[in-house]
Amino acid sequence: MASTGYSVHPPSSHLGKFQISRLVQPSTALFRFLLVVIVLLSCIHHQPTLAQDPTVQFSTPEEVNVGKVVGSLGDDTVLPLGLSPEVRGSLRYSLLPQGNEQSDLFSVDEDTGEISTRGRLNRESICGFESVCDLDIKVVVQSAVSQFFKKVKVTIRVDDINDNPPEFRTDSTELHVSENAPIGKSFAIEGATDLDVGDNGIKSYELVPKSGAFFTNVTRGSDGRSVWRQATVKTCEWDLVTWTK
Repeated sequence: MASTGYSVHPPSSHLGKFQISRLVQPSTALFRFLLVVIVLLSCIHHQPTLAQDPTVQFSTPEEVNVGKVVGSLGDDTVLPLGLSPEVRGSLRYSLLPQGNEQSDLFSVDEDTGEISTRGRLNRESICGFESVCDLDIKVVVQSAVSQFFKKVKVTIRVDDINDNPPEFRTDSTELHVSENAPIGKSFAIEGATDLDVGDNGIKSYELVPKSGAFFTNVTRGSDGRSVWRQATVKTCEWDLVTWTK
């Protein structure tokens, strides 16, 4: 509030009464300024923060049948929202297609919140040789009896299955090795390509029949291709060795 005061002056010769004048103390403007600053700081301090959208994760093997349920948002243990039973039972669910490239692979039940596959989940065509294949979709959850509304981010991990055999570009390979090749000399040979990843990918090669003159070492690239190396372990006694892959 502004602080005011009054002063009384003796009557002048031509006025037969006292004169009263109002005085405003010089601190009033400063006080008002400080009051405005305090109000602004209070508003900033109590400004509510926006809650992040909840996130739910499910997983499913690739190549499951269309219509396979991968998870349910209607389960309160999966998506705890802290709602009353009445509001929780009134929730409706819908996919948000905008900005969700993988939304055409799934569908959501409007009443139950169950998420099902609606297209083929071929991990290799969707994620290539990535070690982890996560698909993100968004589901809108809203109540029919209240103003409750949320967008839920759902991450569905597609697990690899061993559904691709290793394939060589050719049926046979010839490797020329000199008789005087030093022990430990290695020779790189293009290996097979396996579209599966991790434990389902190529692990090792084996020589059949075993010659005893070489041992095999294999490395795998990020594109699924492998390179195997034959290293000599003893002196060779012939000029041409042929392996059939």
